[in-house]
Parts: sequence; structure tokens; C-alpha cells
Amino acid sequence: MHLEVDEDLCTACGLCRERAPDNLEIDEEEGVAEVIKQPTGGVENENCTEAVDYCPTGGLTADPAELAENAA
Repeated sequence: MHLEVDEDLCTACGLCRERAPDNLEIDEEEGVAEVIKQPTGGVENENCTEAVDYCPTGGLTADPAELAENAA
């Protein structure tokens, strides 16, 4: 899985950070979320998928090509 943050859509609400604290944090200076570590499988993938689903603005996405590639 490969996460990306669209800084134009992100409002730094923190929901993603709550769901995937090992992978995402809020950059207070920039006012956006940032990926601090790409998920490496298992629980991290589950948490990051939940973070993407919970993002109210659609500013956090998982690259489907990377998902398929990592699953192989």
C-alpha cells in the first residue's frame, strides 16, 4: 500500500492520525497531514485503509496500483 496526502484537500482534522499513528502525523506548521512511514502490511495496512476511509475530505488516498503490486 502506498499512501498519499493531497495538501489541497487536507484540513489537518487529525482523524487519519487517530487511525494510523505509526504512519501519519499532522504537520502543525503546514496545517496538513503527512505520511511519516508507508505501511508495511498487516495491521498497518488495516489501520491506513481505515484512515483513508475516515478522511472527511478525501485528502488521504491509497494508490491502487501499489496495493496490487504489494499483494503479489
